[in-house]
Amino acid sequence: MKVRGYAALGPGNALEPFEYDLGLLGANAVEIQIEHCGMCHTDLHLVNNDLGFSHYPLVPGHEIIGTVSQVGSAVRSFREGQRVGVGWNSGCCGECEYCAQGEENLCLKWEGTCTHGFGGYASAIRVNRRFVFAIPDGMDSAKTAPLLCGGITVYGAFHAYEVSHAMHVGVVGVGGLGHLALKYARAIGCEVTAFSTSPDKEAETHRFGAHHFVNSQDPSAMGRLNNSLDFILVTVCADINWADYLGVLKPKGKLCIVGVPPSDIRVPAAHLILGQKSVCGNPVGSPSLIREMLEFSARNGIEAQVERMPMDQVNEAPGGGTGSGHPDQLHGGVELSGLPLCVQLDQAYLFEPYRGRRGDGHIREYGVGTRDHTIPLARTGGDHGGFWAAAGSLQWRGGFSSWRGHRGSLRRQGRDFG
Repeated sequence: MKVRGYAALGPGNALEPFEYDLGLLGANAVEIQIEHCGMCHTDLHLVNNDLGFSHYPLVPGHEIIGTVSQVGSAVRSFREGQRVGVGWNSGCCGECEYCAQGEENLCLKWEGTCTHGFGGYASAIRVNRRFVFAIPDGMDSAKTAPLLCGGITVYGAFHAYEVSHAMHVGVVGVGGLGHLALKYARAIGCEVTAFSTSPDKEAETHRFGAHHFVNSQDPSAMGRLNNSLDFILVTVCADINWADYLGVLKPKGKLCIVGVPPSDIRVPAAHLILGQKSVCGNPVGSPSLIREMLEFSARNGIEAQVERMPMDQVNEAPGGGTGSGHPDQLHGGVELSGLPLCVQLDQAYLFEPYRGRRGDGHIREYGVGTRDHTIPLARTGGDHGGFWAAAGSLQWRGGFSSWRGHRGSLRRQGRDFG
């Protein structure tokens, strides 16, 4: 079967149309006609080979929703026409202690959807049935796709560290991961505090479920919270004052990191010793936990905030990951290329592959829009490389960008974007 997608042919390259053949259908495979696929920060790391294990040509995308078009001879749990989703993982060894106890996401021989095959920026994909998930009725496909990575990342953290309704939970960052974390924490029944460096986001955090808002750049506001929170989830990919957040935790509190900062984390040992506090992390969840997360989301009306733009403009999107440079990063946000990115305007993208001869696919964006900022960008370097220089110290290194000679501002949905 021929598939049409978008691939990076080398590290940091712009995505370009790419066709490939899926070959024979395996006995345990599920073939999916893709309708929606999120742009995740990790995809952008992969395009740039920031993680060191990318292979090219590389078709990104691992927040996939579509319909089943074929199933292998051994597949009984899915049927043609059924709406399903796929997340970060697409395979595992099936034999280790972690696979045996249903924690396939911890398997040391894990396989990634777009690292061990071609991902979701395409018209179709085949995945082992173990990593395909039925989407509950009533859930909007576009608004559900980001849950398959962003949603399970934060939901999984709350599950792994037994966050309960009796706890006071903090969420650092109000982007793609952050806005979902606020929703899940509120639905669990926690008292929820949002931390952000952007005071103008306070109203949005309350809409997402926060009871309280704290400007993390205000020392007095942070000091008033000392020894008051049970659990803090750090969703940003930025260097923050780790000691401040450890100080906010109660004794035995946990500081959980799900966004990768550009620098190593340094924490004062005294906080850990005297308060029995801990620093921890969490990856995406297991297949069973993803199914639980989807059901929980359906029952509680949790979905990502999304918008659209055409798939064939993937290289023109102003970003798409949670790069560095601003504490309120998005999962799959305005930054198209991971850590080198610094332009943070709080958007994220979801792609719908084209259909038909010309195609009618779209990119969907989710996240919190910046209402009051217009950052003029000026291109330097070639059409498919270089970077955009922005006002002040902000800059965006190209990757997916193929904007040519553009200068000025991009405006969408009444919001200003660089």
